[in-house]
Amino acid sequence: MGFLMRGIPYLFGGQNNAGLDCSGFIVQLLRRLGYAVDDMTAQDLMDNIFTLNSVGDERGTIAVVALVVNGDVNHIELALDVDRKIVIGASEDVGSVEIRTWPYPIQDTVLAYADMSYLIARLRRGEPTTDS
Repeated sequence: MGFLMRGIPYLFGGQNNAGLDCSGFIVQLLRRLGYAVDDMTAQDLMDNIFTLNSVGDERGTIAVVALVVNGDVNHIELALDVDRKIVIGASEDVGSVEIRTWPYPIQDTVLAYADMSYLIARLRRGEPTTDS
């Protein structure tokens, strides 16, 4: 689903196809997957949807990597290949939604997985999943 969003321009605070920022990309991706998710910042996403306390086999869940500076989440992207640090997301330095290698220092990076119970509770029931 994220691949279909490639090329959407970067726009700080953007939350739709006219432009997306890093958190807007994750929110739109979750919406396209059928989850009723409010607009959130990168920090909100990490506080409410993603967890660092992953237990067991996380394949099949949604994984993100986040840049954390002084305890605050400054940037978030979808993890495509954790071992090779391949991500997709919207970033100002690239200018649009693109696939790339995670460019930030590993000591400032966290890997987190979706709290699927939170997302399942927010599954849309027969509502359209496209953004307006």
